[in-house]
Amino acid sequence: MMPAFDMLLRCLPGAAAARMGQLPPAPGVLAAVAALILMTLWAARPHRLIERCVKIVTPSLIAFSVVIWGIAAPTIEGETTTPPVFGPESFRVITARGRTALIERESTRERFAYRFDADTRVRGPGETFTVAGSCEALPGARNRGEPDWLRWTRERGAQGLIRGATLPVAPQDNGFRLADARRGVHAYFDDWPRETGELARALVLGDRSGLSSDTLSLFRRLGVSHLLALSGLHTGILFGALFTLLQAARVPARAASPAAAGLLWVFGAVAGFPVSLCRSLVMLTFWSVAQAVSIPANPIQILALAALILGVIDPPSIGEPGFLLSFGATGWILAGHRFWKRAAAPHTENVPPMIRKSARILWPIWMGLCASVGTLPLQLVWFGMWAPAGIVWTVILTPLLALTLIASAAAVVFSVVPSVSLVPWADGAVLVATLFFETAAWLGRLTADPLLFEGTTAARIAIAIGAASLVLVARLRRIYTPVILLPALVGLLPVRDDARELVIDILDIGQGSAAVVRVPDGPVLLFDAGIGPAPYDRGASTVLPFLQRLDRLPVDRFYASHGDADHIGGAISLAKRAMFRSVYGGGREGETTASTLLDQVLTSVGIPCASALDGSVENWGAVRLITVFAPEDLKGGGPNDASLVQILSYGDFRLWIGGDASSEREADLAARGLADRVPVLIASHHGARSSTPWSLLARARPQVAVISCGRNNRYGHPHSETVRRLEGIGARIVRTDAHGGVTIRTDGRTMRVETLLPTPAVSIYRLAPSGSRHQSRRVEG
Repeated sequence: MMPAFDMLLRCLPGAAAARMGQLPPAPGVLAAVAALILMTLWAARPHRLIERCVKIVTPSLIAFSVVIWGIAAPTIEGETTTPPVFGPESFRVITARGRTALIERESTRERFAYRFDADTRVRGPGETFTVAGSCEALPGARNRGEPDWLRWTRERGAQGLIRGATLPVAPQDNGFRLADARRGVHAYFDDWPRETGELARALVLGDRSGLSSDTLSLFRRLGVSHLLALSGLHTGILFGALFTLLQAARVPARAASPAAAGLLWVFGAVAGFPVSLCRSLVMLTFWSVAQAVSIPANPIQILALAALILGVIDPPSIGEPGFLLSFGATGWILAGHRFWKRAAAPHTENVPPMIRKSARILWPIWMGLCASVGTLPLQLVWFGMWAPAGIVWTVILTPLLALTLIASAAAVVFSVVPSVSLVPWADGAVLVATLFFETAAWLGRLTADPLLFEGTTAARIAIAIGAASLVLVARLRRIYTPVILLPALVGLLPVRDDARELVIDILDIGQGSAAVVRVPDGPVLLFDAGIGPAPYDRGASTVLPFLQRLDRLPVDRFYASHGDADHIGGAISLAKRAMFRSVYGGGREGETTASTLLDQVLTSVGIPCASALDGSVENWGAVRLITVFAPEDLKGGGPNDASLVQILSYGDFRLWIGGDASSEREADLAARGLADRVPVLIASHHGARSSTPWSLLARARPQVAVISCGRNNRYGHPHSETVRRLEGIGARIVRTDAHGGVTIRTDGRTMRVETLLPTPAVSIYRLAPSGSRHQSRRVEG
């Protein structure tokens, strides 16, 4: 095995353990090296056991230390770690990702996160701008599938989130600055037609912040989103064009290759050095230098060396989707190339030259297949989807990508050369970019939706494919094989039918409430949407991104429990984006600002709104939602007295959703026999002492009680009296402030309760049959 690849494999367990952010250091080290110790013991000779342990375990410990050292401690919501920032003050962009930037305060060198709005051009690394606003703690919501910009900024030292208005760019000095060049290149595309210019900017500079959601959705559905991210494909196209030009200028081949690689580093600096581009530039540089000095260079070794270098330079990037997808796809392409040469090439010796040359068209399809299959486990784990047609569409769109990239890059370069007529190049670049976009739109009309996978099905398929690929393609040493085959066998075990599961996600929304329900073969329901509106808008910052990752928008039904802003305020921004098909609420939610604003927005966008009726029943197959309390009039009561109370049932499973109902209201419902045997109860009013009375708990006998509340909230939720009542009834208490987002999965006979913190955990319960007096029984976890 090659040294760099061997070293990479030995470092990966330590780096992976360090990326498990909630794992304490000591258990993290043990978890990191456990697999390596097993590998060592598998084939080590007795007299070399200590030597092998040191050689194998030490790199993993070093990787663990490097990653932990590079990741900043997270900011806890509610703590005041930085003073407010009052503008205008100058900030410098350290790095940008989408519409999020990590910025540095020029006066104090403190780092903050900043979110550019849709109408403001995202500034690249090195640029300076001024902000007039204030600083707040970084949002602390922790949910499955949450946008990773929060973790991304935390790990790079962000001490807070700057909210404010972006003012004109600060004056620059007269000397040349890379930021000025980057700004000029970005501004060049502003004169193009909007959609074409934004697409060209994404293809040439990797800046997708200006693309519309429809365009991003189109490329995602086609399975060609990687064409919008600067990668080895873009680097190879530009390298080929530069190498051809240098050879036409009679530059020797040995000098032309490093020269072209050097020019591409300038291109990378203008683009801001995204991780996929850095990987390809490092590999290309090593390969070019090796070719120039006639040193044999193995691509797999160069790839592993690039991973090690980038991991040391930017430790937080290890384990991020972009990092792993980039290196994984390249590794599989290299492995596929080796397999093609060893397996297919010997059988083509007797094939006529014409047929052999014609068969070269299969080469890009084969490379695309290798990259797609190789990264399939990661796609399933992170995105839960796979677009098989993307292999063919990539082959069709790549020539147009090459033309657009070369023509656009040439137009940008010639725009600063006075003696060259820019019009032909600019017109040609616009024409090719438009053709690229129209071709993608046409393919979109021919393409079916991607294949979607959920839960353990996706995880087990990913484990099986990933483990099998490591064994078959990487050809690891024998000491690694048994350890890697074990998860492969686990992944091939019979898989539960996730399509028949009812899935409930109680989101970590801070001090508020929001729950997403996915009905099997049915609608997506949203119960409340957290606090809002801006500047503390959980609907836009937490609920919307979570729903976008489910790819199930708009939501079929939104249920507004009552008019408090911490329950329906976040729905205002969702309604403005028409993210609901219909809205249901009580007959009168109370005179609150949030309810009034929500009513106005619903009316303006034309979303139907109806009153949930007391005793109404809605059925979706075997799933039933019963509204056990929905007042038509408050009769002088407060908004909490108008809160909806609902029960969601599926087979032997029942979930109590109480909103902010008072203890008197819940006691009355329990006395009417409406709360009998409820395995899961969402504690009303965030665990306040004035809710969840003994009379309710005695009838419901919940096995699990979920409390949705914010960390360090000023109300003191949950109150100790409520906690003692729940503990006294024998319920397991799960809190979003302590456990993050909570996911409950049930097939009607058993249920799984999944929590994120302090470490991901799963508890399995066997549900008692309907009508039985026995409690649900915990069987695992």
